[in-house]
Amino acid sequence: MQVIVVVALMATMFLTSRSQSAEAQLIILSSDQERIFQGEVVEDMVVLDALNASARAGNIPLSFSIDEVRDATIITQLDGHDAGDTIRFFINSNLIDGHKIHSIPLRSGDVITVKIF
Repeated sequence: MQVIVVVALMATMFLTSRSQSAEAQLIILSSDQERIFQGEVVEDMVVLDALNASARAGNIPLSFSIDEVRDATIITQLDGHDAGDTIRFFINSNLIDGHKIHSIPLRSGDVITVKIF
């Protein structure tokens, strides 16, 4: 299994944050590799923000939409995997609803794990 580690700020907008640094980690696990990202958590940050920023930092293809009628995040592509693949999200080893990652807040010290089957 190949391991790629990238340390980056979760998004450019976080560079302007004046609060003390509070970090979280995002791990993407697939059958052939593990990618680890670490960055700052800011006020009102949600799981989708961390995933999107990590994908940009790691040059990982990510496509998604938010169905406002069902209030659901729909991931159509992540790191070469499409909607037909199973993607599970965890915060601190607890399974979360992958369709709600646009509304689940992050806290300092959180570890987000994305498992792709």
